[in-house]
Formats: sequence, structure tokens, C-alpha cells
Amino acid sequence: MTQDFDDILDSFQVMERIKQRHLVLNGSQGEIPDEEQAATWFLELLTQNQDSLLAYMKARFCFNKVLASDGDGEFPEEEEPNPKDRSKVIQVLGYSYTAVADFMIEYALVKDHPKLLGDYFKQVRIPGAARFAGQIRKLYRSVQD
Repeated sequence: MTQDFDDILDSFQVMERIKQRHLVLNGSQGEIPDEEQAATWFLELLTQNQDSLLAYMKARFCFNKVLASDGDGEFPEEEEPNPKDRSKVIQVLGYSYTAVADFMIEYALVKDHPKLLGDYFKQVRIPGAARFAGQIRKLYRSVQD
């Protein structure tokens, strides 16, 4: 893949997360933010919450290392994927801006709308969304103390 294609794909993925956040917060009401509005929102989130956001993201990246031991998460016994369909964890140095954007969206939800975090995780198809939301709320509280 070329770098331009990777950038387009990353931008698409970030905008999909913004759309999913919007749907969780507003349902189908209102306009979904465009790229410029999303960029403005990210910048405002960072400038208004810099210390708290950076502490959360540092903790979240560490938590992500724990999750990497099983990239697919947990599934109910009857829904376990075939072994050949399981994800393979590949270590890459650094994080894409998509990962950073995902964690920023997550931070904003857990900070301002903690009860909707599980709905967001369901929207982005994270297995065990309710349990995962509980873990993220606990992680957020641990860095706010």
C-alpha cells in the first residue's frame, strides 16, 4: 500500500468513529460532523483537557498492551471464531493517528457520557462491550485520582 492510500484509509476510519460517536450521542438527529468539524473538535478536546487527556492516553496505551495478548477479546463459547480466523498480533513501533483518535473519542465519552460508553463500543463492534466499557471507566477513574 502507498502512504497516500494509508492516509485515506486512516482518515476514513477516524470519520467512521466520529459518525458512530455522533449516532450514540444524538441518534439520527442532527448533521454528522465533516472532517473540518471533526478536526476542530479534536483540537478543542486536546487544548481544554491536555493534562487529563494525556494521562488517560498513556494509561490506555499501557492497557492496550495487556489486551494485545488476545487481540480478539472474549467470545461466548458458542460464538468463538475458528482458530484459523483468529487475529494475529503484530508488533509495530508507534501508533497510527487512527489509534490516537480512537482513544481521544473514547476519553471524551468516558469523561462526559460514561453511561453511553457501552453503546459506543457496541456500535464499533467490540466483543463484550458492556464489560469493556466497565474496564475503561475504571481506567479513567484511576488516572483522575
